[in-house]
Amino acid sequence: MTPTRLMICLIALISMSLSAFAQGTSTGTIKGQVLDDTGAYVPATDVRITGPRGFSRNIQSDALGTFTVPGLAPGNYTVRTTRTGFAVTSTPVTVDAGKVVSLNIPLKVEASKQEVTVQGEAVGTVSVDSSSNASQLVLKQAEIDALPDDPDDLAADLQALAGPSAGPNGGQIYIDGFTGGQLPPKSSIRANISRRGVRP
Repeated sequence: MTPTRLMICLIALISMSLSAFAQGTSTGTIKGQVLDDTGAYVPATDVRITGPRGFSRNIQSDALGTFTVPGLAPGNYTVRTTRTGFAVTSTPVTVDAGKVVSLNIPLKVEASKQEVTVQGEAVGTVSVDSSSNASQLVLKQAEIDALPDDPDDLAADLQALAGPSAGPNGGQIYIDGFTGGQLPPKSSIRANISRRGVRP
């Protein structure tokens, strides 16, 4: 190789080195490691880095839960991690030229979501379907006539016929499907008293 060609090659190599050095000092790097609550590595975690001017890059952590993203322009970035079974994390970070930002990202186990639907059971009603009234107590007219005429005594005897109640307020008498009403005269009571007519 002639001295001239050798000189040209050396100049080209120096230029390339200076260009690479300038690029390396004008950009930054984000390095991170994804860990769980116990400090164990979390591999195969999806990592998305977003930043200035619409920058976005998707990578995945390796077997040791680590990831590296070089060549980032200085600015503010967000590191978002997603992994099945863990809650999503979002970590803000500032990248400076020629600097490496190191992150330890702890993942929290995601709490399982359960939906419970509670339906109230109709209590204190008598169905028009006779098969639904298995707990119904039917009194004959003679048994109704044997009940006391005094309204307070009548209410007490009706509650006793319905059986004990486990509720804090004792039993409740339902009149035409409602509680708290005035007990009608004994003569107007039908010969049909339901055990479901007393609510705990």
